[in-house]
Amino acid sequence: MKRTSAPSLPDRFHEVMLRTVSPDVGHLEVDSEHQIVKVDKKAAELLGYSDVNLEGSSLWDVLCEKLPAYHYQTINMAILKRMEHVVYTTLNISGSCVCLKIMPKQQGLRITISTRIPSDFSGRTEL
Repeated sequence: MKRTSAPSLPDRFHEVMLRTVSPDVGHLEVDSEHQIVKVDKKAAELLGYSDVNLEGSSLWDVLCEKLPAYHYQTINMAILKRMEHVVYTTLNISGSCVCLKIMPKQQGLRITISTRIPSDFSGRTEL
C-alpha cells in the first residue's frame, strides 16, 4: 500500500477558498447562427448590460463592444473549430478581469463568464 502525504497548508487553504468563495458566474447560450438565445442575469451584469435584454442579439455585437480586439480571433477560432477554449481577459468598459469558457453544444455553444478562475477550468488559455 502506497502512503501519500497530507496536502501542505497552502494547498489546503487554496482548496477551502475554492469551495467557500463563490465567484460571479454567468452563462450565455448561442445558436449556430451566433445569436444569443439564452442569457442569465449575472452574465448580462458582468458584461455591463443590467437593463438590456440580450436575447436575439448577435454574440459578436455584444462581445466586440466589451472585449479587447486581440481576443476576437481566438474566440472565433474556438467557435469555428467547435473546441472547448478558455480566455482570460479584461473587459473594456469596467476593467474587470474575467474568464470566458467557450463550450460547444449540439446546435451552438455555451459561454461561461466568471470573475474568478475556477480550478476545474481546462483548455487552452490566453492572457
